[in-house]
Amino acid sequence: MEGLQRCFVLHSRPYSETSLILDVFSENHGRVSIMAKGARGKRSPLKGALQPLRLY
Repeated sequence: MEGLQRCFVLHSRPYSETSLILDVFSENHGRVSIMAKGARGKRSPLKGALQPLRLY
């Protein structure tokens, strides 16, 4: 496991009831699609955080 790395959210789209598919650009891997399970749920701490063009 490489550890943490910085990335930008390029685009997000809904997937199922509570998940998101995110297109991110990372320092080491370039553009990658990832799934954030439960990110759209009512009690998710990520609900408002995964917005496009934010650095993480």
